[in-house]
Amino acid sequence: MLACFAAFMLAMPLNAGLAGTVPSKPGIDAPELAAVGPHQVGFRSLTLIHRGQPDVEGGTDATGGVPIRDRKLVVDLWYPA
Repeated sequence: MLACFAAFMLAMPLNAGLAGTVPSKPGIDAPELAAVGPHQVGFRSLTLIHRGQPDVEGGTDATGGVPIRDRKLVVDLWYPA
């Protein structure tokens, strides 16, 4: 019980300082390029598909050859808008 109370008291000052800050405002230890700029931020998620690629890790198909599969890659883009 005492250990739980001590852990709570140690964690409390860390959380108390974050209550009034804006999440998009970088801290004083943030890198130079993390500064908030004049532009809004756009976001887009793309799914790129490379069709008909050999699946060399998939074993062999019914004919004894290498199966052909589509490869998918999900890319998230953030950009100034």
